[in-house]
Amino acid sequence: MSTTSWSKAACAGAMVFALARAAHAAAPAAADPHELAVGALKDLRAAVAAIVAAEQATSSGPAEYLRDAKLAIHALDREQDRLNALLDRAGSPPWVPAIHGVQANTLAAEGRLDDALQARGLADFEVDVSQALLNLQVAIGRSGEPDVLGGLRGAMASTELGVPAAAQHLDACAPPRRAGYGVHDGYWLWRAVRLDGNAQTLRNPGGIMLRRTGDMLVFYTPAAQLAQARCVARAAVQSWHDGTGQALALRASRAPALRQVSYRMAQAPSMESAVWHPGGSTAGWVPVALHAAAAPPFTAAQAQAGKPVYQKFCVSCHGSELQGVAAPALAGHDFLSTAQNNGWTLGVLRTIVTQNMPFNNPGSLDAAQYADVIAYLLASNCYAAGRTPFPQHHSAALASMHLPDPPAGARADSHGVCKP
Repeated sequence: MSTTSWSKAACAGAMVFALARAAHAAAPAAADPHELAVGALKDLRAAVAAIVAAEQATSSGPAEYLRDAKLAIHALDREQDRLNALLDRAGSPPWVPAIHGVQANTLAAEGRLDDALQARGLADFEVDVSQALLNLQVAIGRSGEPDVLGGLRGAMASTELGVPAAAQHLDACAPPRRAGYGVHDGYWLWRAVRLDGNAQTLRNPGGIMLRRTGDMLVFYTPAAQLAQARCVARAAVQSWHDGTGQALALRASRAPALRQVSYRMAQAPSMESAVWHPGGSTAGWVPVALHAAAAPPFTAAQAQAGKPVYQKFCVSCHGSELQGVAAPALAGHDFLSTAQNNGWTLGVLRTIVTQNMPFNNPGSLDAAQYADVIAYLLASNCYAAGRTPFPQHHSAALASMHLPDPPAGARADSHGVCKP
């Protein structure tokens, strides 16, 4: 088919679809956030299937391509209705940032598909739908990633979006002694089933640990590592306000094994400086960080090793002073403001660096090089090096550690950048 005939068919199809889309009615909002999330994920996958069908139909004419693009847009319209219904709910549950990210990538995909309907030739059409497919893959995400980069699957695997309304909701800070879903502060931390000899199917989407405890089988989600700090902090605040200072029995969710821990409060002038230690012992004191975030882990040797890595692979885009040239700044006031306003954790920072950099060859460095260059970035942001190296692999601890303000007194330039 000629380019002219393709263009005429595409324009005619786009006009008809625009009229149909204008009459699109919002899907009724489900009462259950879990059902809304499940429906949105089905819509995203339906859109991906339609795009793949369009890309594979190489022998078909414009009518088939346009039909598949329209099917994808219809699915995304339904998905956006569900996302809006989720975001219209009161409160700020932990899945809100992830849903905003899903929504942004969905809108980008719809824009690409709208462009595809106006394409003047087959080649332009394929470029647009391929770009839409990339946006949708990010929107669907990965169940093993509990932060904003996990997309919809990540949100469903680590928050209450993955818990059906009719399921048994349990306090995740208590030991899992009966079947149900352990939820705390909107996070889904574990699911437990009773081993009674009957055949059971236990799905573990993105789970990090599966453990048998007595007659209970428990799997822990990627958000499970958040349990100890959150639950201990909650118990600390409760005891402080009650004025009892009595011992608190908590179950720590630390892989690879669970252990029973008893905490009691030491004398402290304020809640911010309250220190807790295992009852009956003065060793192994455990600080509860209620207001201050922990310093990022890296060593001076890593930061020094990361400097030549940065100069070889990063300096052309981010600048010799990390001030940003063709790409954003990686150190200083602007960078930290962006990271803190967006709630970036060290896990988010590591994912951005390891999966997207260097720009011309993402993922091409080895694990040690990535760890070293991240250490260099942290040192350039005036954080103090310590004895714990920045890890070469992702961990749940990184996913829960936010970037704090750099320590006071650092020798920084006017932009807030330090020279390691």
